[in-house]
Amino acid sequence: MKQINIGKMNKRIFVIRREETEDAMGQTVHREIKGKRIWATVKSIRGGEYYEALKIIPEISYVIYTRYREDIKTDTILEYKGKKLEVKYVADIEEQHQMLEIQCTEYIKEGDISDLF
Repeated sequence: MKQINIGKMNKRIFVIRREETEDAMGQTVHREIKGKRIWATVKSIRGGEYYEALKIIPEISYVIYTRYREDIKTDTILEYKGKKLEVKYVADIEEQHQMLEIQCTEYIKEGDISDLF
């Protein structure tokens, strides 16, 4: 089993929670609320580009290791150093409920990241 190295979990990330509310006109408005702070190991693994509506958009992928949590799923958004990361894959390492491997992507794009979701 892969051992948890607590000393390497020295990066702070936050779980972003999305909440739906109604504005004064009765329309649904989505708000992002910064949730709990989590200590983790964060590694940038690769950068790349993809085409969206004939525009080249760069992306950076990350792998994050943290203690096991049930509230991180593939629709979760994480914040790291002001960057919002979209979770693509979550693995409970060796099904031991001790450590998670989270693969996520940061899209570098003009405008608000909420446009991507």
